Amino acid sequence: MLLARAEGIGWLAQAQQSAPTTQAAHPGDEMTVNSAPATQHFPPPDFGPAPLKLPAETEALRGHNSLLAHAKKPGMLAGAAVVVRVLQNDPALQKLVTEQYGILVPEGELKWRALRPAPGQFDFSASDALFAFAAKHKMLVRGHTMVWHNSVPDWLSAKGESFDVRELLIEHIRTVMGRYRGRVHSWDVVNEAIFPKDNQPNGLRKSFWYESIGPDYIDLAFRTVREADPHAKLTYNDYGVEYDNAEETERRKLILALLQRMKAAGTPIDAVGIQAHIKAGS
Repeated sequence: MLLARAEGIGWLAQAQQSAPTTQAAHPGDEMTVNSAPATQHFPPPDFGPAPLKLPAETEALRGHNSLLAHAKKPGMLAGAAVVVRVLQNDPALQKLVTEQYGILVPEGELKWRALRPAPGQFDFSASDALFAFAAKHKMLVRGHTMVWHNSVPDWLSAKGESFDVRELLIEHIRTVMGRYRGRVHSWDVVNEAIFPKDNQPNGLRKSFWYESIGPDYIDLAFRTVREADPHAKLTYNDYGVEYDNAEETERRKLILALLQRMKAAGTPIDAVGIQAHIKAGS
């Protein structure tokens, strides 16, 4: 199964019958870079304050004309990535999201930096708010993301040698999955593990998790997540595979090889997520 998602805008996924703080990319991480030069704006465009209500023309895009309705026809889900603190304070956005989408993706609320302010501590305030909003409006939730190189808390990255990182990852997964067990449609278990420029075996990214645990951190994460919530769909998620150029051809090759190794090893995986950082200029 393929799950395609556009970060911060929306995504479509094959529907299943069963049921923060935004972390910026590290400098030099070419997560959103493609072969076309980006148009620069100096200063950045000012779109003004958020509207207090949706424009009148959106009335025609409700109900059977909504993205939600169009997605249901072929058995798909339409969803959007949201920041819950923004959603809570923007009635127009709430109306748009609940009318157009059936599944929510937290931009940052389920990442390590949001959930783990200090060793031995969890902060579920933002993620609980997101799940409460979804439940109130009968929406599904996609978990994003359990393991990502760009959301390692400073207290962990600075003193990783002081921790048993393998056991810490297992404990983190069990705690988070246990809290939301049965309430998550699908999880991005491991995010962006391929980065050929790091020159590691099999194109793996030389991340904190890779260096602290070893390449088997991927299998460890998937098996622990499956054990913690047997019914959630488990996804490997990555970017930079859409374009017909040498760099993305290599990434596709390495990602497919990773998936083949996972399947051969019996690693529990149900889907591949594609971030779809698609730009019109490319």
